[in-house]
Parts: sequence; C-alpha cells; structure tokens
Amino acid sequence: MQEQQETLASEVGRQPEATASATVRVSVEGFEWLFTLRSFGTETKAPAELMPRMKWVNEQFIKMGAKPIFGKNGPATAAAQPAAQQAPAPSGTPKPKEILCPEHQVIATLKTGKDGAQWYSHKLADDAWCNVKEPK
Repeated sequence: MQEQQETLASEVGRQPEATASATVRVSVEGFEWLFTLRSFGTETKAPAELMPRMKWVNEQFIKMGAKPIFGKNGPATAAAQPAAQQAPAPSGTPKPKEILCPEHQVIATLKTGKDGAQWYSHKLADDAWCNVKEPK
C-alpha cells in the first residue's frame, strides 16, 4: 500500500504553492461541490488574475441554479441571500449578522460604530472595503 501511494505521488508530481486562491462551496441538484481557482502569478498580479475567472465561474454556477453553502450550517439561509431577495425584518427583530453582497457574491458582516450606527461591509482584494446597502 505504501509503495502504491509513493508511486502515485511521483506520477502526479508536485505543484508549487498558489500565490492566490478562491474557493466556493455550492449545492447543485442535491450534490455538494467544493470548487477552487488558483493563480500562480506574482503576489501583485495573482489577485487581479483571479477576479475575472471568479466572476465567470460565478455566472456559470448561477446559470446551473447552484446555491451557495456557508460555513458548517448547510445551505444558505435568508441572512445569506442577496439583499434584493430578502424580506424586510419587522421592527424590533435583530438584523442578520451576515448577508451576501449582491455585487461581489461574498459574505458581508454587520458592523456597529461607536455611535451605534450599523452597516454591512467586506474587504476587497485590494484591501479596500465594500459597504453593502442594508436589505430593505
């Protein structure tokens, strides 16, 4: 058995560490898929190389009717759906801690400022922040 594993490892070869990668978990027709894109470019170019591919892959998943899966809690909940698909929360109901950014298709988390103001945001590849409009 050990010999077979060593032979397989030498046949497959070793790949260099990816400079940047993006992974998504989706459910397609009842099957859960883990899909990873990798870039082996320079540290400054790798994220920029990934972004157009991520957008294309996302479009393909949408066409297939794939549903995002978040964390260990299984299929996406209403809190993780794009803002346009969420029903407004009745007054007095706490806001969801996370929502899906409709522009970037990533999780935006609820932030609370010192003055009590709340907003949703997530970090972009260039270390800038995207502030997501609150679901209506």
